[in-house]
Amino acid sequence: MQQIQKPISEFLSDKPDLTISVESNVLEAVEKMTADQSECLLVIEKDEVVGIFTERDFLNRVVGARLTPSETPLREVMTANPDTLRPDDGVSYAVERMATRGFRNIPIVDDNEPAAILTVWDVMAHLSDVLAEVEENSENVIDEWTDIGGG
Repeated sequence: MQQIQKPISEFLSDKPDLTISVESNVLEAVEKMTADQSECLLVIEKDEVVGIFTERDFLNRVVGARLTPSETPLREVMTANPDTLRPDDGVSYAVERMATRGFRNIPIVDDNEPAAILTVWDVMAHLSDVLAEVEENSENVIDEWTDIGGG
């Protein structure tokens, strides 16, 4: 049976390298995002995540400010010091963070090094699988989903 508490690492798909150097410019980031069909990139410095650059950042901070992508340093328009999750964090925790903080993408880091990006699409795919299994095996599922422990 699928579990809502499943660790993030168990359902992340293999994705291309979704990192870019903090020394890059916006045009380089957009070209990489386009080539990798990605909505965002983890911005790294010395192998550590220092930011995330998303489609929203591009639209709001570059296009909206009428900046020239080839002349705009990524460090000036990225979201610096993003919240991160670990590979062993549960999907339910990721859902809570996404819902309460309005995230569409969350960096997954392992020992401060970039491991992956959890997207809202990853979460939706997992929840779809969970709900499909619940529908197939509706008996005793309510107990599993509503058991919060305690006495």
